[in-house]
Amino acid sequence: MRSGYGKAWSLILFFLLLEGPGEGAQAAQGGSIGDFFAGEVLRYEVGFWLIDPVGGGVADFRKLGDGRYMVYHVGKAEGLVAWLTGYRREIYRSTMGTINEGRRLIPLRFEESSVIGDWYRRKTTLYDYGTRRVSIEVEKTGEPKSR
Repeated sequence: MRSGYGKAWSLILFFLLLEGPGEGAQAAQGGSIGDFFAGEVLRYEVGFWLIDPVGGGVADFRKLGDGRYMVYHVGKAEGLVAWLTGYRREIYRSTMGTINEGRRLIPLRFEESSVIGDWYRRKTTLYDYGTRRVSIEVEKTGEPKSR
């Protein structure tokens, strides 16, 4: 009885392997992974049980040229949660390059910004692969609010 199941699974596996990778993998093989995702935009909203909305955001992937790409993301608190958190916003921007003939993205610069009321913090991380160094710069303005 087990041999019948073994043959069935062998046939299924054979046909799956015969099919090969899906369209997404084939499209990525033709060019850079960055080109594959260029122009993609993701919008989302977050809610929790009775508290809706809690927050939301937008992320998009942009092509800068010369094998460089940027992901830009803005997230913010909304509704009652926004009031409780001082209308908090988080902004992330990552500039990337490619290696391995465009098959892999690597960060070149990553910027994080937090805004809570009048308080502002910006953290920038720079990646220098030639010297194998990572440098971080932090800038803060205003006073954080306490609730």
